[in-house]
Amino acid sequence: NVRATQVRSGESHIGRTVPASTLAQIKRGPGTTIVSIDTPRTTQMLINSKKAPLDNVKVRQALQAALDLKAIAASLYEGSVEPAVGPFAPHEPWAPKGSKPAAFDVAKAKALLAEAGIAPGSLTLELLAYSDKAEFKDLSAIIQEQLKAIGVTVNIRLAAYAALEPDMLAGKYDIALLSRSHLTDVADPLAFLTSDYTCKGGYNLSQFCDTAMDDALAKAAGEPDVAKRHQIYAAAA
Repeated sequence: NVRATQVRSGESHIGRTVPASTLAQIKRGPGTTIVSIDTPRTTQMLINSKKAPLDNVKVRQALQAALDLKAIAASLYEGSVEPAVGPFAPHEPWAPKGSKPAAFDVAKAKALLAEAGIAPGSLTLELLAYSDKAEFKDLSAIIQEQLKAIGVTVNIRLAAYAALEPDMLAGKYDIALLSRSHLTDVADPLAFLTSDYTCKGGYNLSQFCDTAMDDALAKAAGEPDVAKRHQIYAAAA
């Protein structure tokens, strides 16, 4: 926010990575140009897949269906982002072909909760969000309101990432927001997939474990053919 203000006031010639919520004001400023680039980064709502009742896939699917990703991208992010279709953006070579955002469907979400045996108003979740990301405070409030529409109560815990990370790593949480780059150190997502989505991954915050995923990524690690590696990543996504 300080960087955005400095650009608007003329104190700075260039301001990098300003919050999306400031874009409209910057655009109205005279003589200001906004340059955007695609980055290999996705904002995720992690779900602790080992904690009941979130260990039930229908409950996780219900939470997903209750979120209006297109509206969030258009409003909170001022149209500067695309609704997520998974860990990768559609234009990336390892993204599944023809991917689309999960459909926003409140009726479906309620039906999935009913199928999972969750009575309306009986589920309360704590959402972890770190204040280091300026937009997460507002994003948390939007998620809280959208999940309320399907009878799920959300309590928000907002703190610095360093304060939240121990509980996230230990799996002591319900749902959490995370902004994550999937090209760390090298221009290949294998390290990201291995750390975040294998049974013994060092950053497996969602507590996901599937031996088929482990085997596929182990195969990718030894596959010299780039196109074949990309196929494995797309299947994993």
